Amino acid sequence: LYMATLSGLKLEALIASPRGQRSYRFRYELMGDGAELTLTEGGLQGRGFRVPTPLAFGADGERYPCGPWRLESPGVVSFDFDDRAMPASAYPYRLYPSTTFQVSDGRDSYTDDSAAGTNFGTSSTLEIRQVASGAKYAYIYDDFLATIPLGSTVSSATFRIWDNGHTGTSDIEIQALAASWTELGITWNNQPGVTGSVIATVANTGAAEHSIDFDIRSALRDIVNSILVNNGFRLAVATASAVATANFRSAEYPTVAVRPIFIVE
Repeated sequence: LYMATLSGLKLEALIASPRGQRSYRFRYELMGDGAELTLTEGGLQGRGFRVPTPLAFGADGERYPCGPWRLESPGVVSFDFDDRAMPASAYPYRLYPSTTFQVSDGRDSYTDDSAAGTNFGTSSTLEIRQVASGAKYAYIYDDFLATIPLGSTVSSATFRIWDNGHTGTSDIEIQALAASWTELGITWNNQPGVTGSVIATVANTGAAEHSIDFDIRSALRDIVNSILVNNGFRLAVATASAVATANFRSAEYPTVAVRPIFIVE
């Protein structure tokens, strides 16, 4: 079974018995003004989304790596997989690549109440803070979340961001925004409010350089069912010690691999 869903590519194949060495090939069509796919380290790259190297998900709960993607011709991609070494407990298994939406094709910024009229849309970091001397909030938006077809089934949705250094012990919360905003226009003075309850809260502990995952499946399901308008999300310190700040890599960070991403299945 091969399916094209969401705004990127989706391939699913359910394999009930050993097939040996096989090449899995399928056609795709990019709608709108999307550029052709290109091969990058770790997968296929489209305009605003990435399809990682495929994995086989066994019934035993294990993941088995497949061969890398190939671009055979415009509109045709393929990969190889040999299941002869898989144990019987792995059957039936699924070939189920996920689609990654990159915020680098969207927008992000942060606001600072001690610099209420300043815009930080070109900063390579996103900052949040909750201390007696003032607050900072970070804002994330991705156009592709709004283009997911209405009624689509969302199995999982994760927002991942990379810590760039923090002080104090803090939980970070993510919440949907009530109004639209622009990357180069948002300031503390005109920042939008939030809507609904907190979507997810994650502890930000340990050393810098680690990634933080937020489960935003409930919000994305509301978006694809027209319950929630996609205005993006706000990151804020939820609970804090006497001093709690956190910096994250933004969509402008030089290293692409540690920019914020949405992972949608």
